[in-house]
Amino acid sequence: MTVMTYKRATEILKEAGFDAYETSENYTVINKGLITGTVGIISKEIPYQLDTYRSAFDRLKENEQFLIANTLRKLMMTKLDQREEPKRYYVQFVEGLDDSYLNLSIETKRIFISNLDESYNDYQVKFTKAEIMAINPNYMLFAVPVEDNND
Repeated sequence: MTVMTYKRATEILKEAGFDAYETSENYTVINKGLITGTVGIISKEIPYQLDTYRSAFDRLKENEQFLIANTLRKLMMTKLDQREEPKRYYVQFVEGLDDSYLNLSIETKRIFISNLDESYNDYQVKFTKAEIMAINPNYMLFAVPVEDNND
């Protein structure tokens, strides 16, 4: 089964002209064109709980119903702890020194120390905890959380 995150579901739905938002309890899909715009809700606390609002859902075109149903089904079937994007970190070895960040070459898989220049798609500078641990568990001592502005 494919893992679906809230972030990916939102991207798919927004691309199709719908909106989605999260609260601590629910993930809600809205059809912006309807007065009663809520189309579906998935619980963020109870596994496999999906509620569609039939009156709003039935007004959608068949292809829109399929897209929403398929996206919400994948999200609902994803384990609760796998729906969130994993936290990402920079690994900075010397605080305050711009050229002290862990970089990974996407092509060669070679690691090196450099700056955070993200203009090149050839290098990875943001890592999950699992990725850092796979490189060297000691590097977690130098992990700095990436700020949440569309990482």
